[in-house]
Amino acid sequence: MRASVSTTVVGSADAANIVRNVAWIDEEVDVDLLCDVEALLAPVCDVGWTVGRPENTNPVERKGN
Repeated sequence: MRASVSTTVVGSADAANIVRNVAWIDEEVDVDLLCDVEALLAPVCDVGWTVGRPENTNPVERKGN
Protein backbone atom coordinates (compact mmCIF):
# COMPACT_ATOMS: atom_id res chain seq x y z
CA MET A 1 0.00 0.00 0.00
CA ARG A 2 1.29 3.46 -0.88
CA ALA A 3 1.00 6.49 1.34
CA SER A 4 -1.00 9.37 -0.11
CA VAL A 5 0.91 12.39 -1.31
CA SER A 6 -0.80 15.70 -2.03
CA THR A 7 0.79 17.93 -4.62
CA THR A 8 0.13 21.14 -6.47
CA VAL A 9 1.82 21.96 -9.74
CA VAL A 10 2.13 25.67 -10.37
CA GLY A 11 3.27 27.00 -13.69
CA SER A 12 3.91 30.58 -14.62
CA ALA A 13 5.60 32.72 -17.21
CA ASP A 14 6.28 35.35 -14.57
CA ALA A 15 8.50 34.98 -11.48
CA ALA A 16 6.31 37.42 -9.53
CA ASN A 17 3.38 34.98 -9.88
CA ILE A 18 5.48 32.22 -8.35
CA VAL A 19 6.42 34.48 -5.44
CA ARG A 20 2.69 35.23 -4.83
CA ASN A 21 1.81 31.54 -5.08
CA VAL A 22 4.47 30.60 -2.54
CA ALA A 23 3.23 33.35 -0.18
CA TRP A 24 -0.22 31.70 -0.19
CA ILE A 25 1.27 28.77 1.72
CA ASP A 26 0.86 30.85 4.87
CA GLU A 27 -2.84 31.60 4.19
CA GLU A 28 -5.46 29.92 6.34
CA VAL A 29 -7.40 27.17 4.54
CA ASP A 30 -11.13 27.75 4.06
CA VAL A 31 -12.26 24.38 5.43
CA ASP A 32 -15.85 24.74 4.19
CA LEU A 33 -14.66 25.52 0.67
CA LEU A 34 -12.19 22.62 0.79
CA CYS A 35 -14.97 20.22 1.84
CA ASP A 36 -17.20 21.48 -0.98
CA VAL A 37 -14.44 21.01 -3.56
CA GLU A 38 -13.58 17.54 -2.25
CA ALA A 39 -17.25 16.55 -2.47
CA LEU A 40 -17.42 17.77 -6.08
CA LEU A 41 -14.27 15.86 -7.03
CA ALA A 42 -15.14 12.66 -5.14
CA PRO A 43 -16.52 10.85 -8.22
CA VAL A 44 -13.17 11.18 -10.01
CA CYS A 45 -10.84 10.89 -7.03
CA ASP A 46 -8.13 8.28 -7.68
CA VAL A 47 -9.34 7.69 -11.25
CA GLY A 48 -6.54 7.38 -13.76
CA TRP A 49 -6.26 6.92 -17.48
CA THR A 50 -3.62 5.79 -19.92
CA VAL A 51 -1.79 8.58 -21.70
CA GLY A 52 0.08 7.89 -24.91
CA ARG A 53 0.38 4.84 -27.08
CA PRO A 54 -0.34 1.49 -25.38
CA GLU A 55 2.93 -0.02 -26.65
CA ASN A 56 4.84 2.70 -24.77
CA THR A 57 3.08 2.01 -21.48
CA ASN A 58 4.76 0.04 -18.73
CA PRO A 59 3.46 -3.58 -19.15
CA VAL A 60 2.99 -3.94 -15.38
CA GLU A 61 0.73 -0.86 -15.34
CA ARG A 62 -1.11 -2.11 -18.46
CA LYS A 63 -1.85 -5.47 -16.79
CA GLY A 64 -4.05 -3.75 -14.18
CA ASN A 65 -6.16 -1.88 -16.76
